[in-house]
Amino acid sequence: MRTQTRKYSRALCSDFVRIAWMDEQCGPMHCVGLLEDVSRGGMGIMIELPVPVDIAVYVQTSGFTLVAAVRHCELGCYGYLVGLEFQGGYSWNKEKWRPQHLLETPSGAQG
Repeated sequence: MRTQTRKYSRALCSDFVRIAWMDEQCGPMHCVGLLEDVSRGGMGIMIELPVPVDIAVYVQTSGFTLVAAVRHCELGCYGYLVGLEFQGGYSWNKEKWRPQHLLETPSGAQG
């Protein structure tokens, strides 16, 4: 089991995201996934394909496009859970972009 290394509290959410990356063997890859959680520094998504750890991916959804680094990718019950850390100075702000469904955890909660 992976040790939790979150720097920021997260909000549980649900929204569709599209991610794209370059695979060394297959070339350009992309898929649509489900946003599971978001924090100031990153997000977790569920997708159907594995993504190599430590590569850059492009994330697009209604309201924003950004670059993130893959920090973990684990096979779950319904696909791959991918942990992304925002890059390029991006920091999530719920006033600028809000997922379709958002449930914030109590202030100060780490998870």
